[in-house]
Amino acid sequence: MPNQDLRRHEHLALPRAEIEPERKRRRGFGPVPEKPFRSHGGSLNQQIESTLQQFQLRSPVRPRGIDPKLLLRMSLERPGVVPEEEWVRNGLILLSEDRDGATVLLASEPELRDFRRKLGAYQGGPRADRQYAPHAALFNAIRQVREYGPEDRKGRLLTEIEIAPAQTYVLDLELWHTGNVESCRQTLAQVEAFIGNNGGRVADRYIGNSVCLARVICPGSLIHHLLQLEAVATVDLPPKPTLTVAEVLQPTVEDFPPISRPPDGAPRLCVIDSGIASGHPMLGPAAGEARSIPTTLGSPIDDDGHGTRVAGIALYQDIGECIRLRQFSPHLWILSAKVTDVEISQLGERIQKFPDEKLIPNQMREAIEYFHHEHQCRIFNISLGDERLVYTGGKPSIWAWTLDDLARTLDVVIVVSSGNLWPGQNGDDPVYPLQAYPGYLLRPENRIIEPATAAIPLTVSSLAHSAAPRGSDGNTDLSLRAIAPENSPSPFSRTGWGIGDSLKPDLCEYGGNLVYWHSANIVQSNNPGVEIVSLNHDYVTGRLFTWDKGTSLAAPKVAHLAAHILSSYPAATANLIRALISSSATIPETAENLLLPLGNDACFRVCGYGKPDTDLALYSYDHRVTLFAENELPGDRFHIYEIPLPDVFRTTRGKRKISVTLAFDPPTRHTRKDYLGFGMKFWLIRGKTLPEVEYIFRKQQPGEDTVPGLSNTSYECTLEPRHRLRERGTLQKGIFEFLQNPRDAYGDTYYLVIQCKRNWSEEERQRYAVAVVIEHFEQNVDLYVAIQQRIAARARVRVRR
Repeated sequence: MPNQDLRRHEHLALPRAEIEPERKRRRGFGPVPEKPFRSHGGSLNQQIESTLQQFQLRSPVRPRGIDPKLLLRMSLERPGVVPEEEWVRNGLILLSEDRDGATVLLASEPELRDFRRKLGAYQGGPRADRQYAPHAALFNAIRQVREYGPEDRKGRLLTEIEIAPAQTYVLDLELWHTGNVESCRQTLAQVEAFIGNNGGRVADRYIGNSVCLARVICPGSLIHHLLQLEAVATVDLPPKPTLTVAEVLQPTVEDFPPISRPPDGAPRLCVIDSGIASGHPMLGPAAGEARSIPTTLGSPIDDDGHGTRVAGIALYQDIGECIRLRQFSPHLWILSAKVTDVEISQLGERIQKFPDEKLIPNQMREAIEYFHHEHQCRIFNISLGDERLVYTGGKPSIWAWTLDDLARTLDVVIVVSSGNLWPGQNGDDPVYPLQAYPGYLLRPENRIIEPATAAIPLTVSSLAHSAAPRGSDGNTDLSLRAIAPENSPSPFSRTGWGIGDSLKPDLCEYGGNLVYWHSANIVQSNNPGVEIVSLNHDYVTGRLFTWDKGTSLAAPKVAHLAAHILSSYPAATANLIRALISSSATIPETAENLLLPLGNDACFRVCGYGKPDTDLALYSYDHRVTLFAENELPGDRFHIYEIPLPDVFRTTRGKRKISVTLAFDPPTRHTRKDYLGFGMKFWLIRGKTLPEVEYIFRKQQPGEDTVPGLSNTSYECTLEPRHRLRERGTLQKGIFEFLQNPRDAYGDTYYLVIQCKRNWSEEERQRYAVAVVIEHFEQNVDLYVAIQQRIAARARVRVRR
């Protein structure tokens, strides 16, 4: 955090060079090993014949009214090696791609006959004066062909249970989406009729441009038949929320001055959770509409407490500090979408659950669209997740995809918690967390949970803000030891990577710590000394505040900052808000020192880009200047921005830093190998003229990892993290630090090149925002005025032209 005595300034606009050159795009097969055409072609032909026979044998037992569909599951040499246009040319419809190369295709028997004719030509070998067999590129790329069967349709959660025929189950069905919404509607109607005729019912449904879903309630005896339906892509149990338990604090409302209402035009922040206690004295003055979604949940009042704790932090960010200052001054409005309810288990435990009658994607869509349209809300916090859905690679959940789709189409900021794993409570030796921390954070079972895999929302992990546990009398107890040092990853925080090994979580914030009790040889379930203070939903007992811990309390701190930025920059896009938040973030030094021995990427995998700083996100200072731009870039083109580096920055000795943060919101499809419809990346270049930079990038092909004449030279500034790590996500940040004065040959203008690569999107342009921070660690260096004057002079020259 900067010295409070330093002068604050508004951020500056980043100047862009006026070029937008066309890019050439190469299509076609990637290189694959050549196979013996006779034996390999014969093997593929046998596999297709077997698949056809299985398909035809099921005809007499196939449910009436449901159109038969032949589904081929092809294993390819590698993901995406066959372009989609090639499948189309062969009469096949691409339904799904996995990152392991598994591809699902829809085929009718006439098209399959033509495909087999081509396979026969391949099997016959090269024709006269030809080197390769016909269609060799296609068939060399295919390893195996089989039918997409019942085991492929089983979702992760369904595989973990034994299905009882007489028991009633709530299921989520995903149907194959061919790209034709009307066709999907007809197929869903056929499946719905089949379910209704066999003792089940469809309680909810959703058909979008790329997804077709149904919430089904049916006896277990029907599940076997659903797994046989060709129209069905997956059958799974729905997610359920994972929440935590709290303790108490003592102050009363009389200890605080009256709390005023926020200004009418203040930003709105919606908490999607278990509801809120809107009558709480600290929450009531800033509480806007609270709504249950669906309305069958009844009252929107929080019966659990989790939503109230999350909302309290989203409203005030640091309630402990508010208590110490005896001052609560809300500057934003809190809205509430209640999406979970309390169910009493057979053991009398209160369990949070989503309603059976509603698809979770529909719940999220209804909640976010309602508060966005009715209240112009642009910031949403979701501190919910399903601990059973640990991300193991591959496709994200429909829940995560829904959040991506909403974030892009509505231009809203969605903040999601990374999830928790409580060490010492799952059969581990109680002392294990103390001995194995922090290494166990990187175990596969400790990866983020759904929906934290969402690519566009901000995923937040947790830091320990305190390492000073309290004994039962409130004093120090030497038998108690905090597991994590202060400003280190919380022992329960889940870690990355995300989709396609993208950098997730994006950020970290304070969410609490855990304590090992030596005397009892246990990990304590709660200890107020190391937990986060928030609001108590059961305030009528006189206890206004409570303690709790979890990434669910770290996320609303970031949501609060997003609303703060929106208040200062009302016209900011969601991309710009994300970019400014990340541009202010740093990984705490304690966390960095702790994690670096675990690997070069461990810091990013656990902490993302770090903990944001409110002041740095909102303001520039004399020695630290933020320049930003918002723009749209056509697919397979690039933009160039000019970064002015005044003499005082280049010649004053000491540590200096240039950081670049890029945020974009591409269309997404969870059935695609390339989940993102567009990819973007950036380079920071020095020592080249603008025409030289333009010439270099005109020649470079989209998707190439290196830039001829630039990569591995001193002209490309080496940013951390490197290209391969940061470029997999929709939020990318790179930092260039140096101590020595740069050579005069590098000049006083660096260039930022931002490139957009079209993966599969049919849209013309991709929105993005970029934030560039120029910082000198000598705080008496006045960069702001010098950079402001350079930009103004450039603008005057352009006007004269």
